[in-house]
Amino acid sequence: MLKATSTSETARCRTAGFTLVEMLVSVTLVLLLMTLFTAMFQMASNSMKTQRAIAENDQKVRRLTRILRADIAKRTMRRVQPFFPGESPDSSPTPFLNRQGAFYISTNNPNSGSDDILYLTIDARQTQKDPGTDPYFGRADQLVDRSPVNPDPTTLTGSPNQPELDDGFLTPNNTASSPAAEVCYFIRNGNLYRRVLLIRSPVSFAGKDLS
Repeated sequence: MLKATSTSETARCRTAGFTLVEMLVSVTLVLLLMTLFTAMFQMASNSMKTQRAIAENDQKVRRLTRILRADIAKRTMRRVQPFFPGESPDSSPTPFLNRQGAFYISTNNPNSGSDDILYLTIDARQTQKDPGTDPYFGRADQLVDRSPVNPDPTTLTGSPNQPELDDGFLTPNNTASSPAAEVCYFIRNGNLYRRVLLIRSPVSFAGKDLS
């Protein structure tokens, strides 16, 4: 037995789903929300990267400032005053100990800060500003015998006066230490460099001074 369907019931069945316009509007809204969320995420990510870069730069600046202050505190030339000809340490009103070593600043091109140079000698035993006395360490190569009578130029010298021994270790480790050094700050290709060259202070060996 067939059941007749009224016109109102048929209309309700036809309007139970979504129309094409409604689907397009929904998809557009979803895409718009996804675009907004993506933009917000990128902004938050860029902000975090910027804050991280600022924090890293601040840390590098603090490290550089600490190292530079330590070098300045350990400078050997406490008073930058040149020696005049014939000046005697006995009659000079300025002590020689406060003027030993070197202290040099060069701006080169005054319109550019990329070629400035700071050069000075430092000594860990200078404790006026910094009480620390830790020596400086650097690379050391073993000395070879380059005399004309030596057939092999790679043969080490027989003398125990080797930079390798300056750090107190009798076994070669390519490292030397000294309480004094030359320090130079300079810029190359936008990078700041600090070059340290040790001033030898040979240790005593077998009751003798190796210098």
